[in-house]
Amino acid sequence: MIARTWRWIWLLVFFAPLTFLAGRFCWFGPSDPTYHSLVALHEVFPQILFGAAILSLSSVIFRLKRVHAQLGSLRSLASEPPDSLRDAIARAARRLAVRSPEIVYVTASAPLCFTGFGMRRSVLFISRGFLIDLDRAELDLVAQHELEHVRRHDPVWNLVWHLLFAALVIPGFGDLERALRQRRELRANASASALDPDAYRLLLVRCAREHRSLCSDGKRERGPRSGASIALVPVAILSFFVALGIAHADFMRDLPYLTTHHC
Repeated sequence: MIARTWRWIWLLVFFAPLTFLAGRFCWFGPSDPTYHSLVALHEVFPQILFGAAILSLSSVIFRLKRVHAQLGSLRSLASEPPDSLRDAIARAARRLAVRSPEIVYVTASAPLCFTGFGMRRSVLFISRGFLIDLDRAELDLVAQHELEHVRRHDPVWNLVWHLLFAALVIPGFGDLERALRQRRELRANASASALDPDAYRLLLVRCAREHRSLCSDGKRERGPRSGASIALVPVAILSFFVALGIAHADFMRDLPYLTTHHC
């Protein structure tokens, strides 16, 4: 919480009224070094933003590489998926007119089920612990949910939005990213529910009770936001960007005056 707050606070220094402060309050000892520090920060403002974006992107890419390594470890544990799972995926692929994903079936007791993307096609990671006790109808519902993600290219969009929001540097897009991800989950839920609403609702309840990952996004995060509230977040933040740019443009216009009027 403190780190997120400081990510906002440090940007407020660029709104300091330097033209008003120039040559004033010289009786106060720290005023002159503070004034010159603010001028120096403004002069390198574009470089600061660029450097912060690079650091933020580097951090995200480093985390993605760790995730990729972890998925590689899962692949090394993969074994031949059961025929019932293959058949359910094939049926869902035909219904949605998509290419069947690669299936990485892990004989682990942990309940794992999620879709990622590969170089050639999407990848479904699923464990024996998730499939346990699921009948044919429930397998069809799970396959429909996951292949709806494949049809909409959701794993790719997850990555694109994550990298974009990281590059913007200014905080505040976390809620929007979560809301977009939850919308993708709700669309996948709607697709699966169309097969059998009552059975899918019971499956979601069962997943939540047994901590299976099919419905984790919908259960761990806040409820869906309205379209207006989702749109309000980027509008407010982009408005802050614009105000920041105007403040910097005013500084550059007054730079000759600011550099000659000091204590």
